[in-house]
This record gives sequence, structure tokens and C-alpha cells, in this order.
Amino acid sequence: MASTGAGDIAHVYLLELGPDIGHEEVEFVTYDDATQQLLVVKGGHVFAYDVSKGPAGHSSLKWMYPLQEGPPVIALRPSLDNRLLAVQRSAAMLELVDLASGLCFVHSIHKGRGDILCFFFTDAPDTDMVIVTSRAVELNQFAAKRQGLRCRERVRCSNAWALYTHETRMALIGSATPPQSALAAWQFASHGITQLPLFELQGPLPASAAMRQFLPPTSPYQQQPLPPAAPSPTPAAGAGLAAGTVAVAAPQQQERSAAAGGSGHAHRNLSPECIWLLKMYGRVYLAHADAAASRLELYRFYTDTIILQHVYELVSPKVQLSVVDNTLLVHHLDTSVVMLHDVALALPASSQLANPLPLRRLQLLPPELAAAALDADQGPVDAAAASSSSSSSLSRAGSRTLLVPGSSSVTAAAAAAAAAAAGEAGGEVYEASEASHAASWRYFMPGMILDVASKAIGRLQLDLQAIADSAGDWPALVGFLQRRNALPPAAPLSAQPRQLLVGVARAALTERLSLATVRLIFDRLLQAYADAMARAAASSSSSSATGATTTTSAAAAAAPASAAPASATGSGAAAAAAAGLPVPLLAVPAVTVITPNELARDLFQWVHDEEVVDALYLQAVTKGVTVGDLGAFMNTVVVWDACGWEVS
Repeated sequence: MASTGAGDIAHVYLLELGPDIGHEEVEFVTYDDATQQLLVVKGGHVFAYDVSKGPAGHSSLKWMYPLQEGPPVIALRPSLDNRLLAVQRSAAMLELVDLASGLCFVHSIHKGRGDILCFFFTDAPDTDMVIVTSRAVELNQFAAKRQGLRCRERVRCSNAWALYTHETRMALIGSATPPQSALAAWQFASHGITQLPLFELQGPLPASAAMRQFLPPTSPYQQQPLPPAAPSPTPAAGAGLAAGTVAVAAPQQQERSAAAGGSGHAHRNLSPECIWLLKMYGRVYLAHADAAASRLELYRFYTDTIILQHVYELVSPKVQLSVVDNTLLVHHLDTSVVMLHDVALALPASSQLANPLPLRRLQLLPPELAAAALDADQGPVDAAAASSSSSSSLSRAGSRTLLVPGSSSVTAAAAAAAAAAAGEAGGEVYEASEASHAASWRYFMPGMILDVASKAIGRLQLDLQAIADSAGDWPALVGFLQRRNALPPAAPLSAQPRQLLVGVARAALTERLSLATVRLIFDRLLQAYADAMARAAASSSSSSATGATTTTSAAAAAAPASAAPASATGSGAAAAAAAGLPVPLLAVPAVTVITPNELARDLFQWVHDEEVVDALYLQAVTKGVTVGDLGAFMNTVVVWDACGWEVS
């Protein structure tokens, strides 16, 4: 668990996806986050490469289309169904091409309606395409047979810039009128369109406490003014733009807000370089990097307001943000390190789960280069040595790291030998190398990076093993791992959170941590299980109320896939949850859950077999461990006798 101090480890890797077009003459390259395609203009044609499947899919060419002659391309966006291609060549004109028939029509922004700031396709009702100009927000529908666009509504406003991400389905628009600190937010979801009143970011104060109205009185979207500035309570569950979660404001954030609430704040000129739209745990956030105060502010969106919920300290004024598996990554461009933040962790602003480390790059290594590395580095290695080497974690790997999907980091020789032993000499092998943040990188949400200079695109990926090795707060690490999704077995760095959770519990007992720390670890493990069972029971009751036929196995399936396997259906927690005992639900449900039976088999049986700790220490650790109101949970599941641990 302790950090090894090795200089070649990383918590975040950039996995290059291809295609290999660095040697080609490329006129324009971009990434479309809605369709997960790399769009490349070369030789008068548009090539669309599917990069959603990673290197294993070899970034297959999805479609291509010849462009008409004209000015250079400024922007490209395909429709959500890949039937239309929107091409921007000037500030006031869009070309829309039907890729099947070749029919092309031009949509121009008439004189006096401003320049195009951004455009995107949506699946919102009665709105197929949105065009944001410097004078208005235009909601458009396809004309008959998609032979043009028809503007169904135009909301006039003075705009300086616009930002849209498909993951959040939200467009954020900066005002061009003084004080130039007002922001507008539109969300184009499949169930409808939501617009917030204009608002300002007021630093440590909740934004809702200093909301200002700038919409003209005749606007159909005008809403009643909010009451005078005052701390706003957390909205009720289900009030957010992304419903289904309950807002939990950090107490320390509220204290800081109250302390700063006595004085007003000057207007801040905002630019798109310091603003991001994020989505984590189904919640939509606005992130603002305040370079003057060296802090990163996270505001959460609701249907009628936004509220400051998190503040993180910055060590460098120049940053970029990404999101990987609901984990916020802060790229410090001056120092080339990445900081990890989990909004579900109640850590102080100056604390973090793991120390910042540089970003590293994973490149697909051709078979011939793997063979050359085998000859040059260490010479032949037998399969047994390769097998033993593959058990080492990344933090203990050598300076030259190669990764084979389904295994941990190994040396070049061991990787090549393992691939040859498996009959996969031409299989997927990756080389890890240092990668400083380049000025030519463009960041796309949630976790894609496009290098415009080398025409290479990559996806960011967490190394959970390295994070677990360097984390200092063990109970916080347990909560972090419980909220991580399992990786495909063939993916590099495929350490699974389930195995890491068991490893954390084993290490906590082996190193004989304090009783309070170990109890907190067990409490979080068991609370996640009880939470999953309670949600399954609630889902079962809801289905029964609507007349649906629900069985015990179907109710268990309503929980996360790993939450309630058949082996857990007789445990005390399951029976208590099914009996309707009150169980406090986690604000962010765990997606990786360890059942009590698995704890008994994989943890306590191992403790007994290996004689790691004595029975008195174990009894002291488990005594008083509770799961909500379920009582002394361990005493009902695991029984210590002369024969060892047994599941009751």
C-alpha cells in the first residue's frame, strides 16, 4: 500500500487508440464526442474513424466522403445517426451533406444575426440541431426529407462564446454585454429542453445566493427574481438536471461559504479557457479555475440554480480537466502532473486521495519491436519466469514497462515470452513511456486527448493498482474503489476493484492498523452491501406495486451486478434488508460490492489459513462493526471456532 517512490509509475495513462496517420498530409483533424469518431480531412475527403473500441478494434474506418472544393474547413460534426455531416467553412455558413445520397444544402446565418460560435445535433424534442451565434440561440428542425433546416425558435441574446459537450447535453454560453461575467446554460435532453436564468460565479459564495437576472423583460424565458442573497438549502432529491441522486454539500464548504458571506464579490471576466462542463455520478457540474485564488471551483447544476459544492486547491494556474470513471483529473500543464479528485470523498480542499504523479503514455508495440526488445534487453525468458513476473504490480515494475492485457506490468522480455507462450506473439503489447503535457493537445470530455501535431488520439485510463499502492487514507481508498467500474479483462492496467478491495482488507489486518481504521474499512464494505440489498428490496417493492411479477433472484438483479450473487441470499444482512429494517443509503451507490460470504471466503479464511493475526485482535476489530441498524453484522455471518472461519 505504501508508495514505492519509483519514478516510472503513474496513476493515469494515455492509451493511444490510433489510427496511424502521423505521416500523412492532413488538412484538418478533430474528435466528435457525440459519435466517438476521429474526423480527418485529407486529400479532399473526410474520413471518420471509430475510436470507441480502443486499439483492439484497430480504429476502423467507419465512413468517408468527398468534400466539395471551397475554403478550408473550420469545424465538422456528424449527426447522431451518422446520416448527415455538417461542415463549417466560414463564420456565417454551414454545409449539410446527406452521406447516403450526396445531397448538399447550405444553411447561412443572415446579415445582422452574428457569427457562428458553435453548433451541434441533439435528440431533444422538436430540435434536431442547435446553432449558437453571437446574437442568438437558434433551435432548428430538419425540413422534409432532411433537405434543409427550419428555425423553429430564436432566442435573442448577446453572446461572447459557447461551450457544448454531448455527455452533459448542455451548452454553456458566456455573455458579451457588461459586466461580461454572466453565463447562460441550456440542456438539450431527450425528455425536454431546460434553460437556467443567467447567473454569475461568485467564488466561495453559493452561486444561487448572488444570482443576477440579465434577460430582457420581453423574453419568454424570463423568470421571477430570486430573493436577496442568502445561503440556499440543498435542493431536494430528484431536483437536479440529472435526477436520481441526492445532493450532499460538504460541511467544510458551507463553513467557508458562511465565513466569506459578509462581503460582496467583484464581477469576474470569464473565458472558455477556464470553464469546463463535467458529468460525474450522473450529476452535471460547472468547473471554474480561479487562477488568482489558485483554486478550482465545482458548481453543481439544478433545474433552477447552481450551487458551489467543492473547492480544490491548485498548484499551477494553467490546468486542463478530464473525467475518467467518475474521477476528476486535473492536469497541471506547467508541472506535467495529474491530480485525482473524487467528488464523493469528503476530503479537505488541500487533501487528495494519492500524491500527484506525471502522466504516462501507453503505445501499442508492434510484434517485431517486442521481439527486438526481448533480444536487446534481457535475452530469452522462459514461460515460468514470465508468469512470476506478471504478478508484480506496476509500482514495482522496471524502468521500461510493457503491459499485456489481462496481466499486470511486466518487463519487455517477460511480456514477449508470455505472449509467445500463449501463442500470441502478434498480440496486443503496450509500451509505457513518459509524456509531458504538450501545447498541441486538445482535451475532449470526458477523457479523450487529441494531439493535433502528431494526429494521434488517446483515451485516459486509471491505474487502480498504482493508486492503491500510493494512497494514504485507507478508508477513503475503500470508498474510492467501491465506486469504480470493472475493466474489461483484455484492457491494459486491468486491475479489478474487487480484488483490490480484498487486498486492502488483507493488508489492513496484516499491518495491524488501529482498531478504528480497520473497523471503518469493514463498516464501509458492509454498508455498501446493505445499501445494495436495500435498493434491490426497494426496486422489488416498486415493481410489485405496479403489478409486475418479481422473484427473489430478480430483486437481487436490480442491484449492481456484483452486489447480490446467489450465494448471499441467506445472509443476515439480506434477511434484515428484506425485512424492511432502516438502512441509510449511500449518496453515491457503490458499483463494486463485496458480499459477506465473499469476505468470509476470501478474507477471513485466508486470515485463518495464513495465521496473519490472532483471534483476540480479530475479535477486537470486528466487535462493534455495524451496518446501519443491522447490528453486529460480523457476529451473524462469520463464526470463529476451533476449525476456523465458517459461514453461518
